[in-house]
Amino acid sequence: MLSVIAEIRDTSMDMELRIAEAQEQFRVLRMYSYEIDPEDQEEVDQIGENWAELVEKANRKDHEVGKQKELYAKIT
Repeated sequence: MLSVIAEIRDTSMDMELRIAEAQEQFRVLRMYSYEIDPEDQEEVDQIGENWAELVEKANRKDHEVGKQKELYAKIT
């Protein structure tokens, strides 16, 4: 679990840039009246919010296990 939280934190900036790039690409397609599947558009519109929720959840979980991490560090 801790490695997943660390991976989310480590890739957060890169992921945010990728999300912004994907959203911009879809915006350009719409600008040139390219037909886009509504389901794909909805997914692109939601991906930023979904990523933010995942990062928040990872931060919450990391905070929740803080005491266990401290205890583990003392024991080892």
